[in-house]
Parts: sequence; structure tokens; C-alpha cells
Amino acid sequence: MANERTIQQIDRLEEEENYEAAYALCTNVLKDDPNNAEMLEKTAMLAKIVGDMQKCTEYWEHLIEIKPNSQVAYYELQDIYADTDKFKYYTMRAKYRIIENKPELAVGDFQKALSNTDDDKAKIDIRFMIASIYKATGKPEKAENEYLQILDSEPNSKASLLLADIYAQGDDIDAAISTLRQAYKYDSENMDLKRSIGNLYLKIGDTKSASEFITDDFSNVKLLLQEEKNEEAKAILDNISNKDGQYYLLLAEYYYNVKNSGECFKAIDEFTKLTPRHPLTFQMRALCYEIEENEARAKYN
Repeated sequence: MANERTIQQIDRLEEEENYEAAYALCTNVLKDDPNNAEMLEKTAMLAKIVGDMQKCTEYWEHLIEIKPNSQVAYYELQDIYADTDKFKYYTMRAKYRIIENKPELAVGDFQKALSNTDDDKAKIDIRFMIASIYKATGKPEKAENEYLQILDSEPNSKASLLLADIYAQGDDIDAAISTLRQAYKYDSENMDLKRSIGNLYLKIGDTKSASEFITDDFSNVKLLLQEEKNEEAKAILDNISNKDGQYYLLLAEYYYNVKNSGECFKAIDEFTKLTPRHPLTFQMRALCYEIEENEARAKYN
């Protein structure tokens, strides 16, 4: 790491317009501290001044790797690529627009980047970025179109998962399951695909189909609780060491199934500590109160 004395020496050399010496000193610092973002920026600027454009480009690109939101890096790189590589030029300009919080302009530049490359992998990467902008700006139907275009070019589990999520959020569970099952044909070892398919089947109450895909303990507990195999579910819960919010939510569901309102409330209290203000807290409490009312009614009768 550059000490204060070295930085002052570099600054003095720059003031004296002795850029070659300042550049040499910066490169020496980077040999010992290659991920120093401040020094990378300074060295890239000096490389540009002394005409070492290849190294200048490398420094800016490395800066982006360790500091993805470096606005100056994207700005300088788009200037470098303006006359040499239109694909990279528009890509850098699009990412600069994202940092500026101008998503519509970013999408326009990404689309121009698409028209300036024949590299299929690069096109897929760009479509993922376009889709993420559409999702972030509340345009799921346009994001859906990008994922579909990716899937038209090749099987892609990531695109399938993201597309299925859009369908599921729009309550089209059948389309979500169909999308994931198609992906599963080509990527049957993908645990995210299996877990997502299983959870979607659970969501529509198809426990038989869900059982074909569920592999993790939490999803298995959900399945067993839906089938009211409560003690089998409890046996799995008792052996889970990672007692996070999901654990206590499932524990509360177990106690609801066995009509134990006191333990149900305790589990919800633990869930609330870990995930405050979660909307499910109120739903689960309402179910516990339902048990209490039934217990009171039974005593009265």
C-alpha cells in the first residue's frame, strides 16, 4: 500500500509535469498493491497522458473488477473504445448510464451493443443486463421477452429460473413449472432448478409431484406438513442445526397442525426476532388465535 510520502512524491511529479516519472512510480506501487483502487485510477490517467493506451485500458478494466460502480472508469473506457470497438463502447456507455440512474438510455445503448457483435455469449450477457433493468423498473413483460430470446438461442438454467420467477409473481404457476421442467431436461443436476420446481408444486398443493424434486430439509418439511405427516416433519426439524427464520416458521406451522397454540406463539415470537415486520407474522398469529378460539369453544361446550 502506498504511504503518504509516496503519494506526495507522485503528486509533486505531476505538478512538475514530469508524467513519465510519476507514471513509473505509480506502476511500482501497483506491483505491491495491485488492487489499490485510488492508485489504479491515478495510474490509468497517467498512462493516458504518456500514451501507454494498452496499459491504460488494462488499468481501467481492472478497476471495474474491484470497483464495479467506478463512473470514471466507464467514462474513460467508452472514450477509448469509441473508434476501435463499438460493442465495448456501447456496453461501457450503457453501464455509465446505469450509474447515472438513466435506465432507459442504458437499455438503448445495450441494444446498440447487441447490433455490434456476433458473439453469442456476449449477446446473452447483454440480454441478462437489459432484463435486469426492465425488472428493476417495473417492466416484467419486457424482461420476459429478453429471457425468451436467450432461451431461443440455447438452454440456459439461469434464464429459465428468472423467467419462471416472473411467471410465478404473475400467478401463472403452470407456466413457471413448464419453463423449469424444460430446463431440467438439460440440467437435471441443477439443485436450484429442482428446489424451485418442488416449491412451485408445493404452492399449488401437488405434493406427489413435489416429492420428485425436493431434496433439502426445509422443502421436505413443507411437503410433510402439507401431507399432515406432522411427526415425520418434526423429526427433521429436530435435527436441523441452522435455526433461522424459515426454521421457526415451519415449527410454527407444525404446532398449528397439532393444535398447540402456546408453542405456536413461541415459534412465531422467535421468527419475529429474526425477521421483524414480516407479513407472515400476522397471518401465523391469526392462525394461532384460531386454535385458541377452538380450544376455548371446546371447553365451553
